[in-house]
Amino acid sequence: MTNIAPQLNSIETSEIQVLEEVKVSAMCGITKVEWDNEKPVTPVGQLVFFSQYLKCSELFRNWVTSAPLSYTSNNAPAPKDILGTVLLSVLLGHKRYCNVEQIFGDEVSAKVLGINKICSDDSTRRGIKRLDETDALEWLNNCLKHSWEPMLERAWILDIDSTVKPVFGKQEGSAVGYNPSRPGRPSFSFHSYFIANTRITLGVEVHPGNEHAGSHALPGLFQFIDQLSIDQRPNFIRGDVSYGSESMILQCEARQQPYLFKIKKSPKVKSLIKSLESSNPEWKNAGQGWQGHVTELQLSGWSCKRKVLILRRQHKEKLPTEVKKLTKNTTQDQVLFPEMFNKNLPKWEYAPLVTDLEDSVMAIAQHYRDRGDCENNYDEFKNQWGWGGFTSKDLSSTKIMASIVALVSNWWNIYSRLIIPQKHAEAITSRPLLLDAVGVMIRGKRERRIRLSTNNKAAKKIALATQNLVHFLNRVTAEQFEPLERLKAIIRQAFITFEIAESLSPPRLLE
Repeated sequence: MTNIAPQLNSIETSEIQVLEEVKVSAMCGITKVEWDNEKPVTPVGQLVFFSQYLKCSELFRNWVTSAPLSYTSNNAPAPKDILGTVLLSVLLGHKRYCNVEQIFGDEVSAKVLGINKICSDDSTRRGIKRLDETDALEWLNNCLKHSWEPMLERAWILDIDSTVKPVFGKQEGSAVGYNPSRPGRPSFSFHSYFIANTRITLGVEVHPGNEHAGSHALPGLFQFIDQLSIDQRPNFIRGDVSYGSESMILQCEARQQPYLFKIKKSPKVKSLIKSLESSNPEWKNAGQGWQGHVTELQLSGWSCKRKVLILRRQHKEKLPTEVKKLTKNTTQDQVLFPEMFNKNLPKWEYAPLVTDLEDSVMAIAQHYRDRGDCENNYDEFKNQWGWGGFTSKDLSSTKIMASIVALVSNWWNIYSRLIIPQKHAEAITSRPLLLDAVGVMIRGKRERRIRLSTNNKAAKKIALATQNLVHFLNRVTAEQFEPLERLKAIIRQAFITFEIAESLSPPRLLE
């Protein structure tokens, strides 16, 4: 954003020295305009409700007090101001440090977050760069753990996946690798773990673009698994074909950790499929047009035989040209089997899975279909949050900001579900709904007041929902629970429509 203050110095203001009401002949007619710079305003007035949620759960306080960030100069900004600026920038969906200029000078937001000021983009960038990578990642992983640990008191599934983020310019750690959208462009690979169906991030690792394979996530994944108690571990780990390798499966079996992975259609898998086609075994219903058959298979790289589920469904490829011509003047009922017109049209498409789950064919197939929600996570994090943004020339800052984005998104995910518990509202929807409102701060002798105004057509529903949220958080605070118990109460309320709400130990407030 261009700073216009120097440009204003050249404007002649000697004729009028006092601000006064003026009449403007606009296209809407004569309009009286007056300036009021005494009352500070903010475009995100509803931030005050999010601030109460952070204060009640003590998420922000714990994050700031445990931060390995300090300054020795008296002129340097306070670490709390740097972290508060980063929080607000990430929360608003910024992807570049320069975007911080959009909130620079927002006095109301600074007061609401309990910080002295919103720092400049240069101060923010230097503050992140000042952090030691090892200490910072340990600090952020502990804060991430604090945000999701209460959710592991119930049965849950761990989704693991990776995504590619192209980068531009010369950035440390970027490399040319698998990049379908921009072939030949250097990139980073983001390996991350999620609690299935909740959009809660458990952790993220940033690797060079040529380390997109699932094997590169093994050390971090099982270091994460090993830190969990037996009761906290997932029901099973779920991943796509990148993770269906012998090394991944052996690590799971060594820990007696159930798993479900897709495997490649290697020559042995193709041979198995051909034998099934010729022997015509019993195929069980797997739902949504799929059929499944359970068997055993030992691939050339495997140390033993393992349970394999072969799924198949009728192929949905486009009809060949000659079939289109034959069916042009016929009804759909007259051509039920287009493969009769073209013998080369495949009749079935197959999907092989390896697992040690004892569930039915229908249940296992549905478990893997549910993994598709993990792709929605990446769409939201890359396009609606700053994942892959805030990049700089040093790799450590990129890793730190990736974890900060994951942390802030977890906080916002829980908060937005407190107000909209029926479903997950993506950031592109929840931000304008739950943050945008013109807030005018009015200072009195004994109190501070913020007057909100929004032209959103759902303004009344928003006001009622936030009122209910305030009453709930006030009750949680009034009961004087320990911070962890307050966080449990908040999470239970946020995920009340999910199974996760049933097994959290409710405090007296929620009984």
